[in-house]
Formats: sequence, structure tokens, C-alpha cells
Amino acid sequence: MGKNIYQQLDSPLARTPQLPPDNFLSGVSQNGFRIVGQSNLIAAGLTADSLVVGIHISDDYDAGNLTHYKLPVYLERLELTFTCIGAFTAPITAGRRLEIGMQTNPGSDLTFTGGLDLSVVEKMFGSNSQPATLPRPIDGADQCQIADTGALTPSDSISPSLIGLLPLMHAGTAGAVVNKTWVFDAEEATPFALSDRSVLVVRTPVSQAMDAAGTWQLTLEADFQYLPSSFYVAP
Repeated sequence: MGKNIYQQLDSPLARTPQLPPDNFLSGVSQNGFRIVGQSNLIAAGLTADSLVVGIHISDDYDAGNLTHYKLPVYLERLELTFTCIGAFTAPITAGRRLEIGMQTNPGSDLTFTGGLDLSVVEKMFGSNSQPATLPRPIDGADQCQIADTGALTPSDSISPSLIGLLPLMHAGTAGAVVNKTWVFDAEEATPFALSDRSVLVVRTPVSQAMDAAGTWQLTLEADFQYLPSSFYVAP
């Protein structure tokens, strides 16, 4: 079982003397979100550099008229499942893949259209959940989408850095399934810290389209964590 990432990361935040040690042991792991969704049937011939997932860390991180230093949201786990529904032009195609990318500050209030809203669920339920007036680092409603039947359209241009690959070279036969999980829990790999306005995307490669024939679906599950309200410090 993984340990709390803030107990393991040798970061300035973890070494800040004014933060009581008890804060690292009480509730940090509960201050997070799980994001889940599945595309509809994605049409054949999806063009190169097409977005199929877009997750934007809200520019409105200071929601509820609170003024705080903006702290990052940590990507701890990402799981993608590709399912081939209709056979592709070729069962094996060199270079066929999906790419996972991340970019900081691509544009304020970045939104996506043409897709389905992903489900964003807070991990702390019931009477212990944080009030709605506290900062919410991830929004639903057009800031967190997965493809419907084609590419998403972002409201601003983005040029994300590549952080992962889902290889699909061998998955062009109907019924083929490719599943991959990336874990960034400070044991297997250092978590990715997404600041406000950051974006996490899944897309086709810039230089390669999907086959002219072949339909497919994509399923996503992701876990993010952010610091509880006791860590926020007024400037």
C-alpha cells in the first residue's frame, strides 16, 4: 500500500517549518478527486494531433472569494483502456499510438467542446467533505472532457509536452483491448504537479492519424490529490 506522497517528497513544501507535522498524517489523502469517463464510438480516420481527452486545472482556483497562494494538484494515477470495435485498415500498423501530454498555462479559462463531460468525484464524502466555498482545483462542465465520436476542440491553442504513450501498433483487430496504468505515487515515480491553468491531454500523434478504417472507444480513470485547506496561506 502506498504511503502519503507528502511524507516522501523532499520538497520545500514538505520542509516548511510552520506546517505542523500532524497535517501530513490527517486527511491529506482524502483531499482528492477521481475522474472517470468513457468515449462514445470514435469514428474512423481520426486526424493527427486530435485531442480525445482534455483536463484543465481551473484558473478559478481561488473560488469562494478566498485569497490563497495557489498550490498544485498532483496527478497520482492514470489508467487508459483502448478497445477496438470495428477492425482497422491493418491489424498491425507501425507507430499507431495515443500520447499523453501536459502543459502549464496554455490560456486562461481553457475549455473544450465536442466531447462528453468526465465525472469528477471528490474523495471525501459526507459531513467531513470540504464546504463548497473552499478552492476547487478541478472543474467539470467543459473543462474536463473525453471524446464523443470525434476530436475535442480546445478554446485556445496548446502544445503539451509528452509524458506518456499508449502503444496501439498491434491493436487493429476488432475486440482488441490495450490497457495501461501510470502510477506517480512517489514510490514508482514522482507525482506530476499541475499548477493552475495546467492541462492534461490525450491525443493522436502530431505526425500520424488513425487508420482510415476502424472504430474504437477510450476509457479513462485518474486520481488527483491536492492539499487540504489548512495548507493554504494568505499572501
